[in-house]
Amino acid sequence: MVDRAVSASRRALSLFMLSAGRRLVGLPGGWKRSMKVAYDLSALVIAIHAALLLSFGHRSYSLAAFGVVLCVAAPVFILTLASRSLYAPIAYSRDTDLIRSAMIGATVSAAAYAAVGVSGFAPWTLGSTVIFMAFVVVLVGGARVMLRAGLTERRHRNRERVLIYGAGEAGRQLLAALQ
Repeated sequence: MVDRAVSASRRALSLFMLSAGRRLVGLPGGWKRSMKVAYDLSALVIAIHAALLLSFGHRSYSLAAFGVVLCVAAPVFILTLASRSLYAPIAYSRDTDLIRSAMIGATVSAAAYAAVGVSGFAPWTLGSTVIFMAFVVVLVGGARVMLRAGLTERRHRNRERVLIYGAGEAGRQLLAALQ
């Protein structure tokens, strides 16, 4: 009885996720970019809060320090990601490019965070910068890699499998074209 209920709830969740995925894929590009920017800003807020909380505890930093770090790091972060084409369609990016862009964005925004910290406007240690960078890479790059994996897995599900044999460089070019 319980197994049937669990199975039915899994099927319902799967259908809901499939429906939501179709609606997201069908949205105009401007909406998708806006959603990516909103997600990245949310990830940045979580990363800053986690870095300050894990480094200094909940009583050692103020909301004003958090706001200063966010106001300096957010524009730098978003502009860096935009310059690295991280707001282009995910389907056309490689996983390594997504992670590399997230790492560059994390490094540049961490430098902005460190500049605010060194100037005395917010609490800062090298450890808090490393924690901040780790959270940004995981939340921004990891989320995009997972989303891309889900999209490509769904897209490849109904494809016919093909074997390319003995074609050398021409085979690699054919594989790239087929992908």
